[in-house]
Amino acid sequence: MDSVSFSGSVIKGSKDLYASSHYLVSAPNGSYVKIGKNEVFYQVESYRILQLKKKFESHGNFITIKGDYTAQIAEGDSAKLYFSEKEAVSIGEIIDSGSKRTFGEIFTIQRGHLSSSNDNLSGSPTKIKVTSIDKKGAIQESLIYEAGRYLTPPKNPITAIDEAGNVIKIELEFDDAAEASVFDRDFTLVRFKNGITKLDMSYAFPKDIKSGEMILSKSVLVLEREYGGDSIINTPCQTSADFSPVNKIPLMPPNCVAPHSIYNKAMEKIDERLQDLERQIARIKAKN
Repeated sequence: MDSVSFSGSVIKGSKDLYASSHYLVSAPNGSYVKIGKNEVFYQVESYRILQLKKKFESHGNFITIKGDYTAQIAEGDSAKLYFSEKEAVSIGEIIDSGSKRTFGEIFTIQRGHLSSSNDNLSGSPTKIKVTSIDKKGAIQESLIYEAGRYLTPPKNPITAIDEAGNVIKIELEFDDAAEASVFDRDFTLVRFKNGITKLDMSYAFPKDIKSGEMILSKSVLVLEREYGGDSIINTPCQTSADFSPVNKIPLMPPNCVAPHSIYNKAMEKIDERLQDLERQIARIKAKN
């Protein structure tokens, strides 16, 4: 397996080394990892993928989550932030349909705070289609032609206008949209205070988004023993899974971030092996 360089975070006394979300890191049992400037190599027991799922509150250019997640979430990490939108689900009373309406006529709902996306920057309002009229041209039946997407839907009674500028007043019921919307955001600053982790974002949220759910995925290397150094955040790390075939002496990978550490670990392994050989030789001599 090739050596992997990545940014990692680990808390003193913990066995979990969290890689930045931009790196997919795996290491087999028995491989080693160099953590920051620490000259001690740590052996890897296993690795796993963390799927961190937390409710958040939005404050424009930052979000907050409950608990201390300064080890699991680091500056530069990228997460998916899901939030609720509203869409029209049913038509209530048509308060004023005017007259001389026509079959198939489409009315667009006015007001409300539309939700935008990368594909539709202006947003999608609700549209109502006339499906039945009486002899005077008043609307008898209608249907939701397009459900629309709103951060804050308009309040009843609602005004709707057709292409010719004709106006009707109608009541609609809105509910959570069937499909959740998502923003990708990088975190530029991570802080913890009074039981809350504050995450500054690269781009602000629309002000009408008040809450949602965050999902962050990243690799975790589980160390064979607890990390004994000072807690570190976003520090250069490198795995080493290359060993000699017989005595498992660490081999120096290309572009090694700490060649002297690999060398020292190899010398320790060689020294251990020489000690074992000396003991075996001593036992053989004792028998003779």
